[in-house]
Amino acid sequence: MLDAIKSTFDYGKFFIVHVLGLIALPMYFIGGDALLVWGAFSFILVLGGELFFGKDESDWHFKYPDLFYPLQYLAVIVTAVSEVALIWLIAAPEHDVLGLGAMFQSVFSVDVMAARADASFLFLGTAFVFSGAVIAIGSVVVGHELTHRKNKPFAHWMGRLSQVPGFFTYFSIRHPYGHHNLVATPADPATAQRGDNYYSFSTRSIIGQYKMTWELEKERLDRMEYKTWTWRNEAIRGWAMEAVWAVAMIYVGGFWAIPVLVAMAIASHYALEAANFIEHYGLIRVPTEPMQVRHAWNSNERMALWVIGGVPRHSHHHADADVEFWHLKPYVEDAPTTILGYIPSMLIALIPPLWHEIMNSRLI
Repeated sequence: MLDAIKSTFDYGKFFIVHVLGLIALPMYFIGGDALLVWGAFSFILVLGGELFFGKDESDWHFKYPDLFYPLQYLAVIVTAVSEVALIWLIAAPEHDVLGLGAMFQSVFSVDVMAARADASFLFLGTAFVFSGAVIAIGSVVVGHELTHRKNKPFAHWMGRLSQVPGFFTYFSIRHPYGHHNLVATPADPATAQRGDNYYSFSTRSIIGQYKMTWELEKERLDRMEYKTWTWRNEAIRGWAMEAVWAVAMIYVGGFWAIPVLVAMAIASHYALEAANFIEHYGLIRVPTEPMQVRHAWNSNERMALWVIGGVPRHSHHHADADVEFWHLKPYVEDAPTTILGYIPSMLIALIPPLWHEIMNSRLI
């Protein structure tokens, strides 16, 4: 029994945000204080874990590494379900999206509409944070990993689907073909230069990445002698997927689906930019120089690796983007290291004077 629990944890730990969010979903319907307590516990677990759980500097070895693919596919489903559940919560009690309230009430004998009517602003805000975290991790982290797998068509397709709830399909184009080729140079909008602050960088990066997405697809289609405005344009196909999702959610959820979709898209994009900001801040690469582990800030904090699905081993990822996250090496000696870990670094980045005081001295 203990071996089975340990084995399950070894694989499932990289999906901790989806697990926490999945447990929270029934609480959207039950109401009361359960969601608030679970939210406080989750926040303390994640932030406290980064500060006190220590580092994992081991080389990972998994007996059944292919299990990570179905686990990621499950995470894609949870990502979509989390957004639908949030739309239900915001639309209720006036509108029972997809009859979810009636279904939940018939199974569990809970007056979900009365519970929703009594929900506080803090309750709704906590639900927003849970769904926002699940959608951000699903769209950015899971989508990022799967869309790097161009040699696995189904995995790549699932990655694109995972990016839809966060309106992130551009990422599957701009990231592997733009960011990975231009990282740590001024040509990369997702690389923060020394002296940048998060607030100006994030908006500039978002605009620059969308612009580059279109340019990359135009160049690719030009080489193939196709017109830009064609269904072969992956950017157009991705945005069409997002439009279909948005229309479907508005159809079933009514007006209240719109602010949810907009809020989740904005939150996901700016969460990604917080990661982009700390991952390459101030690092410089000659454009003709090959990618090396020193061109990305690295982290081996145990909780960060669990929360962000191995992404904090970012130095190895940029040295070899074909390596699946469960095979990434810690690079303890060779890579520059973040302060405290990913999540504390993101929080410090929100205070530009403190960030610059700490980080600029590390660039010397």
